[in-house]
Amino acid sequence: MLLAISPARADAAIALAILAAVALAVGGLWLTRIDRAEVSAPPPVPDSIAVEPPSIPWWRAAGAEVPGDAAARTALVEELGAATDHDAVTLLGRAWREEREPDVRAAVLAALAWCEGEIPLAVFEQALAEGGDAERILAIEGFERRGRYERIAVALDDSSDVVALAAAHALHRGGRADALAGARARRGEGFAEMLELLEL
Repeated sequence: MLLAISPARADAAIALAILAAVALAVGGLWLTRIDRAEVSAPPPVPDSIAVEPPSIPWWRAAGAEVPGDAAARTALVEELGAATDHDAVTLLGRAWREEREPDVRAAVLAALAWCEGEIPLAVFEQALAEGGDAERILAIEGFERRGRYERIAVALDDSSDVVALAAAHALHRGGRADALAGARARRGEGFAEMLELLEL
């Protein structure tokens, strides 16, 4: 029976068999690829994981597209200080937390000195506890404008004579010169002499 098949038919049968084998092989590869794709797919992200929003600098939140150098940011701080509304005070609080340029930070403290609310008080507390000499002196001025002389009296024991003298000036201007007597005794003769030179 096999001998009766013509060579042409035999070639056709062989070709069909090869095509079938190739089709099966290709189909198997596609199935394997699909299986691998399904296995290697990343697991879904749980809803409980919050995505962090992009950080927006304080000056952009204030409406400035390009703040430029420290002088430009200082000018923006002064504008916010002149506004003295709640939004401006909130942005100034952000500027204090985010800003690293000393001149701009000093401008923030000076602007907040004229603003009301809890934000300035918290900033002054932090500046008095952690700031440089200039920032601590500006914090003293901020407390003085609010009549917070009990906070200023603490600065009489500051590690810097310059800051302690600024506190003494503020207490003297506020009619609280009685608080200076203890500071004279605690800080020694050198400090007492400086107070005398300043007529405090």
